[in-house]
Amino acid sequence: MMSKAQLDERVQITIPKAIRDRVNLKANEAVNIVINDYGQIVISKRDILDELNDLSEMDLVKEGYNFTCPQCGLFY
Repeated sequence: MMSKAQLDERVQITIPKAIRDRVNLKANEAVNIVINDYGQIVISKRDILDELNDLSEMDLVKEGYNFTCPQCGLFY
């Protein structure tokens, strides 16, 4: 399924209702946003594994470990 969206004046988008309904995405729910190897922006619904990964990364940073996020390229 593909749908069209437009950036508003605050450079935000609204995910079309048909897509939100199809993946059961609710207001204030977190999503992952990545740029794939083809330069496309990919938005995916977060799941419990994403949340556990975030917790693990936060623990590692607290312990003094540094790493680069493979999805966004930020260095922690």
